[in-house]
Amino acid sequence: MIGFLRGKIEFLTADQVTVSVGGVGLEAGVPTRLAAGLSAGQEIVLYTVMLVREDDISLYGFGSPEEKNLFRLLISVSGVGPKVALGVLSAFAGAEVKKAIAAEDAATLTRAPGIGLKTARRLILELKGKLEDEPADAAAGEGLPGAAGSGDEAMESLLALGFARLEARHALNKVQSEAGEMSSAEQIQRALRLLARGK
Repeated sequence: MIGFLRGKIEFLTADQVTVSVGGVGLEAGVPTRLAAGLSAGQEIVLYTVMLVREDDISLYGFGSPEEKNLFRLLISVSGVGPKVALGVLSAFAGAEVKKAIAAEDAATLTRAPGIGLKTARRLILELKGKLEDEPADAAAGEGLPGAAGSGDEAMESLLALGFARLEARHALNKVQSEAGEMSSAEQIQRALRLLARGK
């Protein structure tokens, strides 16, 4: 739903930042490696992943589109939730994670909090092929939009949530045909309801 944040850091902890965007403070969990280099009052761009569950909406932020994509891959592995994935990206730089997986180095991965040998082996098994097949332009479209319209922003947000372009476009077309002028946030909310119902 939210593909990136650009604003001033209002509050900062070891693993969370609150960014002021248009007068609204948005909280995002971040790797401790990233938080360690930040300070309150600093202008920042965070590439974000929003996870929507029945009882929770959480936002996670990263310093680059590549790290954001790696977070998505990590949480796609069975038994690896966002907290564990953040732990991995707190313990290692993205390139180090990819190197360990490519080398099938489970011992290195177990140095991350929450990663035992069994989970490390599962990460290697499930991600090695995906990392090798990751397209060079995986981060395309993750850059900061300029004067994009609300429809473009809504589309990028749905893609950031992992929906296929075709199904996202179908849902947005339906939303836009049923209700006139809407903000990007309203379009996203309505489209998510349609997509959740499989329409």
